[in-house]
Amino acid sequence: MFARRIDAQSDWPAVQACGRALHRAEAILLGMLAALLVASVAVAALRQQAVQWSDFAPAIGISLVLIAVGIYARIVKNAERLALGVIGFGVFMAFTGTVSILAFTIFPFANPMIDRELIAWDATLGFSWLGFVEFMSGYPMFSRALGYVYMSSLAQIVAVIMLLAFLRKGTELHRFLMVGFVMMFVTLIIWTLYPSIGPTAYIAVPPRIQAEIGLVTTNQVGATLLRWANEGNALITADIVTGVVAFPSFHIGMACMVAWFCRATPAFVPALAINLLMVPATILQGGHHLVDIFAAVLTFGLCLWIACRIVPRPV
Repeated sequence: MFARRIDAQSDWPAVQACGRALHRAEAILLGMLAALLVASVAVAALRQQAVQWSDFAPAIGISLVLIAVGIYARIVKNAERLALGVIGFGVFMAFTGTVSILAFTIFPFANPMIDRELIAWDATLGFSWLGFVEFMSGYPMFSRALGYVYMSSLAQIVAVIMLLAFLRKGTELHRFLMVGFVMMFVTLIIWTLYPSIGPTAYIAVPPRIQAEIGLVTTNQVGATLLRWANEGNALITADIVTGVVAFPSFHIGMACMVAWFCRATPAFVPALAINLLMVPATILQGGHHLVDIFAAVLTFGLCLWIACRIVPRPV
């Protein structure tokens, strides 16, 4: 009875009380999460990087509790919508915390940074980041609004998880999460081989303009990133963790994710509008070059293809 009811209402096969607690894709995601955690610990140990693990343990613990609550909701309460959303959010929450640790263990860079080459490529395309910032300083209210758009990425990801769960789009939800996981793995590999930290570490912007437009990645932040890139961190703590990957831009990757997976939902138009604004927002804030945007779109396309092979539609 339960199996028939779920099959009729959801695009995923039923999970019966005596059957699996997790969908196949959820199990794969948890396996990838475990591998990521092991990799973070291993890389930190190999690089002799101190990590304040107690800072990150509560978030990971809460994530595991959420996943357990989702399994309970699925098996005991037959609440598939709740299960999809809670498990999805728990997996995403644990992933973001763990991948932040791994990203920071890459400091200091073993390979030379490519920012100056990326700045030259931007110039070849006729783009100057400083010129763009100076132009946008003439529209301070719009520039500040773009700052809020830039900082909305994680909230948008959570909103899409809940939306797809509510709509019982299990396959799309698991593909959405899988794209994010695969894209971050691919992005970290590229960033490790060809590290960059964005133009604000190299190009000075007058303090007045930085204040007027509410620049997120200020010259001071850029100087900190440059120090981390060259010297590393004595101790990785939760209060220093922030977005550090420049090429390809994960902000644009997330924007592509949100727009693509909202395409068959009522949220598509507002999601598309916000994430079209994510393009100028990302370029403006100083953590990315123009070519980072193009690289991110290509990376997203590749990772979407991979995710669709890992999470095929139910037959």
